[in-house]
Amino acid sequence: MSKSEWKLRGRWRFEEDFHYGLAKGILILHQKKNHVHGTLTLTEFPLDGPPFKIEETVEGKIDGDMLKLRGTAYKVLQADGELIYELDAWNGHITDKKLIVGSGKGGKRINTVFTLRKVPD
Repeated sequence: MSKSEWKLRGRWRFEEDFHYGLAKGILILHQKKNHVHGTLTLTEFPLDGPPFKIEETVEGKIDGDMLKLRGTAYKVLQADGELIYELDAWNGHITDKKLIVGSGKGGKRINTVFTLRKVPD
């Protein structure tokens, strides 16, 4: 499919593996042509601490069969104590209209692997 054919708006189940834990959540994506924006609500489960929940505002674009997203802002929804969070960036391969897989960066130093699976309407 060409980038003009990808229709990615809607709800996506997000799963991410990073070297010190996992994250799971829901991405609500809006689309206008090849530009996308939305909200990712996720819970991180670090190996060395309590889980926390955030809401990250994201924006990006569809470039061929790639989805490029980056966080622009975040809000802490639940955490034990003060939390400093670094915004994320992801590059995913759109394998079909229901699955996107790729890698990301959490802040400046954390490499991640993620999947997005379309939630049926």
